[in-house]
Amino acid sequence: MTLPRTKVAHTNAKLYKSLGSLIKGYRKWRGISQEALAESIKISVRELQYWEADSRSARVENLHDLSEIAGIPMQVCVALNAQQPVWYSLRTRRFTYSSIEEALFSSPDLLKSSQQSDEGIITKYDTVKTDKHIRKILSCHCDIYGTENPIAGNAIKAAGTLLPDLNLIAFDSWGHYVGHQICLPIIYDLYRQLKKQKEFEGDITDKTIADILNMGEGVFYFYSIFTANTSAAQTILRNNHRYLDKIESKEKYVVARNAVTADGRNLSDSFGMKMIFSKKTANIHIQTETVPAMYEARLDVIMSRAGKPYPLIKESNNFPLSVDFPVDVDKNKQNSTDLINNQYQVKPDICPNPDCVFYNVINKGNIVFNGTYRKKDGSLSRRFLCNKCGKSFCARAGSVFYGLRTPEEKVLMSLKLLQNGESIQGVSKALGVKFDTVRHWMKVAAKQITKAE
Repeated sequence: MTLPRTKVAHTNAKLYKSLGSLIKGYRKWRGISQEALAESIKISVRELQYWEADSRSARVENLHDLSEIAGIPMQVCVALNAQQPVWYSLRTRRFTYSSIEEALFSSPDLLKSSQQSDEGIITKYDTVKTDKHIRKILSCHCDIYGTENPIAGNAIKAAGTLLPDLNLIAFDSWGHYVGHQICLPIIYDLYRQLKKQKEFEGDITDKTIADILNMGEGVFYFYSIFTANTSAAQTILRNNHRYLDKIESKEKYVVARNAVTADGRNLSDSFGMKMIFSKKTANIHIQTETVPAMYEARLDVIMSRAGKPYPLIKESNNFPLSVDFPVDVDKNKQNSTDLINNQYQVKPDICPNPDCVFYNVINKGNIVFNGTYRKKDGSLSRRFLCNKCGKSFCARAGSVFYGLRTPEEKVLMSLKLLQNGESIQGVSKALGVKFDTVRHWMKVAAKQITKAE
């Protein structure tokens, strides 16, 4: 069900402290009644009234329906249902757990920074290829970019076939949509036409999508980008950098992108991109922060500005996590999609074997790559070897996820809620898991923290 959009623009993230306050804000923005929203998520009006009055928590299955219908990330629904405050923007569907983190969206440090949202971890990326993927993406695109006539789905499918690593849809560990990127490979003549007519869509169809890699020149047109949090934005940006860095004759390619928010424009500026045109649309009230604009730069200019991305240290307050290796580690055994799925990697300079002379000693050069194995969900994970003691260990060793089968996002969410004072019973109810399961997660985390100290 697609709900109508009113001409009320929420451009900045607002601090929400309860699920009820967000639902009321969402209804006002969409201009819908309690009856309409209750019907769409298959609950009674009285139940919805309880939620809005913050007198009753929602069940996790109801949160799934709310997330799907309203497009609100499941992480936001779960956190607010447990009374954990969240900064969230109805206009851009983006959330953070601190106002400081918001600044990363408009900074070139997004490519290199080790900071990220604890719970905004993407567990799966797919190449955009199905009608269901495209419907979700275009619905979100119309909301955020303010367009009523997006490009045809066949053009997106054609782009996904030619550039599968740059046409992605992201899902969280609950399976909810939380981001996308659409990159259209087009020839220079079509791009010049778009610029001349000051159009974002123009006459782009599946017939005009071109194999610019085999042609040796062309335009990577990033038509639509949406990420719900800094973790998703960081992963997509780093993946783009790695993919584009491998292209030869970079001076023969142009990168163009649409930017609709101030942070998107700032990020484009920081990578040496020049604004080609901008315009206001008639179908929404546009404020200064949300003027759609097109930016461009030669690929070689962007890559020289971006430099080499640093390894991404992942931490969650006092909980030790891991490091994401650069893409050039064993390129032949893992493609870019596998690397995106590989969110958690063990720290490369520490042996987890307590009997090793280099146990918890860093920078000894004793840790080497030792192949990969396929996990239950089908994604690849790495194994490592300490060449001092001969101990082999998997990518989750030394992290709070070692020995757990639960998606990392759920574990992180539970630890965050517990750290903020939520009871074990409250966390188990919010996440839809057993009381003993949360207790087990706590024990595993405590054990790993003790080892790290």
